[in-house]
Amino acid sequence: MDRRQFPRLPFDLWVREERGDFFFLYRCTNISEGGLFLAGRKIDVQTILPKPVSKFYIPLPTLKEVLVLKGTTKWQRITHTSDNPSGSAIEFKFTPLKFLYAIRKFQKRIGTEKGLNVTNESL
Repeated sequence: MDRRQFPRLPFDLWVREERGDFFFLYRCTNISEGGLFLAGRKIDVQTILPKPVSKFYIPLPTLKEVLVLKGTTKWQRITHTSDNPSGSAIEFKFTPLKFLYAIRKFQKRIGTEKGLNVTNESL
């Protein structure tokens, strides 16, 4: 059973994370209105409480500006397979309405290009 609140779309995109005085680049493998998955990202969420909040810079092709959203680690995949890379699922903390529309538009455009049945009901 899929527990996701929002549909996700597989996509390959580089995302910048800023946490404190540090920044990191990760490959985003899927995105939804609620968050994204960053391949290769690992953080010890068990020992760090409260979970650190990071800023994520997401360059969606459907926006003229870079999407900047705050998020935390929701869960991690430790093992790596050919279908599922290791990394972290990021949950957005607050998403302004204009960015929700941009993510929906992006998902619909990319889904159509990939031949996926992406409708407004599924988004």
